[in-house]
Amino acid sequence: MDTLDLFSTIQDLVVNLNKTNIVAFNTSKAIVDHNYITNRDKTIDIDTSYTYLGVLFSRPRFSM
Repeated sequence: MDTLDLFSTIQDLVVNLNKTNIVAFNTSKAIVDHNYITNRDKTIDIDTSYTYLGVLFSRPRFSM
């Protein structure tokens, strides 16, 4: 999140955190158990799945 924040600041971009969710693939259980990540004092939810163009992406493991 720090890298995204830095990049968006340098490029003068704004990330709409109200529309942003996270699906954590192939990661430690500790991250997933928190159910949120904070950025600039805003909470970003961690979801278990996401559908993009009709394709379901879900954790805990993803592979194509």
